[in-house]
Amino acid sequence: MTLPDESEAWIRVDTAHLSLFSNASEEATLRIGRNIEVFRAVLSRIGPALSADSPLPTSVFVFRDDRSFRPYKPRQKGRREGAPANISGYFVKHQDGNYVGVDATPASDPWSIIYHEYFHFFLYNNFTDIPLWFSEGIAECYGTFRAEGSAAEIGGPIRAHVSWLKTHPMIPPRRLFAVDFDSPEYHEESRQGTFYAQSWALVEYLLWGPASQGGSGVRFLRDLPRGSSLSSAIAPIVGKDETALLDRLSAYVKKGGFAFSRIAIDDLRLDDRARVAPLSRQEALYRLGDFLLHADPERLDDAEQHFQASIRIDASYGPAHAGLGQVLDERRRYAEARSAFEKAIDLDPSNQLIALKYAYALISEAFPPGVSRLPVGADSPPALLRARDLFQRTTRKSPDIAEAWAGLGATYAYEDGDLGPGIEALETARRLLPARADIALNLASLYARSGQRSRAQDLVDRVVSRSDEPTTRAAGREVLFRADLAAAESLLAKGKLEAGLAGLRTLVESAPTPQLKSEARERLQAMESHASRQREVDLYNEAASKARAQEIDEAVRRLESLLEVARDPEVREQSARLLSDLRQVRAYNEAVERYRRRDFKGAAALLHRILDESKDDRLVQAAKDLLVKVRAASPGVR
Repeated sequence: MTLPDESEAWIRVDTAHLSLFSNASEEATLRIGRNIEVFRAVLSRIGPALSADSPLPTSVFVFRDDRSFRPYKPRQKGRREGAPANISGYFVKHQDGNYVGVDATPASDPWSIIYHEYFHFFLYNNFTDIPLWFSEGIAECYGTFRAEGSAAEIGGPIRAHVSWLKTHPMIPPRRLFAVDFDSPEYHEESRQGTFYAQSWALVEYLLWGPASQGGSGVRFLRDLPRGSSLSSAIAPIVGKDETALLDRLSAYVKKGGFAFSRIAIDDLRLDDRARVAPLSRQEALYRLGDFLLHADPERLDDAEQHFQASIRIDASYGPAHAGLGQVLDERRRYAEARSAFEKAIDLDPSNQLIALKYAYALISEAFPPGVSRLPVGADSPPALLRARDLFQRTTRKSPDIAEAWAGLGATYAYEDGDLGPGIEALETARRLLPARADIALNLASLYARSGQRSRAQDLVDRVVSRSDEPTTRAAGREVLFRADLAAAESLLAKGKLEAGLAGLRTLVESAPTPQLKSEARERLQAMESHASRQREVDLYNEAASKARAQEIDEAVRRLESLLEVARDPEVREQSARLLSDLRQVRAYNEAVERYRRRDFKGAAALLHRILDESKDDRLVQAAKDLLVKVRAASPGVR
């Protein structure tokens, strides 16, 4: 792509909570920054225990017009693949921070999308167990935010949604409340219209309409602590009479009197500080490259072009080397990535963002796609240990950076041993980012592996299962599956064969993926074979016990029955040997009985068979001794 012209002036504006990078006018940039600060201030009033701040920077890229913005828009998919998306603004959440791109002079209004996504960030930064309908509905409501003059407004009608609902039947509430990221109402274009429109209308009705008791808005969130379950908080507001709720909602939409909130900006106690400074060319190129890297991960070549150009201007500019390290890491050129990151840290040792980016890159090096655990007993890879050290340094310097705690905990998710430090780090990260699915997933995994299965289940249900990433949801199901697999194997190890096998059979039926089903089936087959052998061993031991108690006939009976069903070669061999010995003992006893009955010929025949077949020295000697007595009693017997 073509880099920005060298004559193009860029500025940096730092407000109380944002950094804006702009080639638009200072006036337009300050106005945009102030509007976002007002929005953030409105969010911060929702509840005293809630946070409207990002744990890492929020970077806003302000482009003077569409022509300037087009090279930095994400590329379209499908029929027009590769062409810039037809948008005038967008918002991207990432573990490296929030990224906003906006056209300063748009032909169409970009702010409803930006505020919609910003509210999603706020919601997931504070709550767990968030119903999808509520998440999308309230984000649509807050997407209507406008700050004009001395007041800001939120709510009121969204004309497109009102028109849609007038011509399309609504979804029954029970079905609406059950919609998740896999539901056709969410991902099928033909059904999305009703889902979004009805979700918006229901939230508008509940929070601003007649159901809100005087337009209370989001007051029901005010007293909720951070990390609360929104499903539990919303349930009393929705009520149990779904038919009545749908009737009232339909009447509300039909009537068309949509309420809204009006907030005096002076009441927000807005921090209006803003620092404006020219942006050097090397930093402008780095920032734009970083924006490309996070806004459209497939544009690695374009991002690298910006980083390399920045380095050519100033080889001592550390962030550009770190950006290049991220590109190389994405391409799995790990040795080159490490070199770039190490240089970045040497040049800018106090930059904690560089340390975090490097640490996460090292984790991806130690555990590339497809590798989820170290082999049992294996030493931790040097890359993992270096990442852990970088995360630990960051937590000591800035204990409020959630990403550092999340990364530190993640380094324990890949190995065995003492999981306590990993659990502690991830619990800290969850307090700061309660709905981050990757943090919850790693913590659930450590809980499960440390025997805290119920806590793992709670995290999967409340957070992981609500992720918009199918791979994350699948990983959550696998965590619980493996916890149950470990529990079944523990039962088997304790000798509780039937309970363990029952657990494995259940897992075969309930396995969430074909691969896991196959794994459970193989384990079940192996354990059934083991259990079958163990049963045969137990039957053999019972027969041997009878033999030691001189219950020879019962022992023989049991061994004969065992040999009819036994499949294990070793058990069959030992059973056959013991059975042969016991039959000879029984023959000797019969010989003794015949001797007593003076059946000397019969006794001699039995004793000769024992002498020919037995390998038991004591039995052979006893047979010889008895045979001497038989011959003495009956000289004609041989």
